Amino acid sequence: MLYLVDGLFSGAHPRDAAPVRMRQPPFNGRWPCSLLASQDSVAIDTVGFDFLSAEWSEFARKGADDYLHEAALANNPPSGTFYDTNHAAATKRLPSLGAHEHWNNPQEKKYSRNLGSGEGIELVSVDLASSSRK
Repeated sequence: MLYLVDGLFSGAHPRDAAPVRMRQPPFNGRWPCSLLASQDSVAIDTVGFDFLSAEWSEFARKGADDYLHEAALANNPPSGTFYDTNHAAATKRLPSLGAHEHWNNPQEKKYSRNLGSGEGIELVSVDLASSSRK
């Protein structure tokens, strides 16, 4: 399965009257015009969270990404919840639902695979505007 996040336009709140251009690189005051794709539902939400929290710090409130910690560690979650979606009673713990880690910093935007330090997330950027057309 392929998960997609539509990042064509951005805004801090759904009630905003219009989309808002993003200040951070690589957008630099332009529309994000981005499409995120991943086979890992937790990783794609993590990357989206990192972009939004770097642009609008109010997204980075304590606990805003708790659901990502729970999903990544579903077999032994921080909350202590016994996740078992297949049985009426707690029988078999749900395994991890995906990778969760935050990038090294908002400037470099590198995850463990980008840094060669782990098997977690890798962010690959493709600039279609600079690619040659055939």
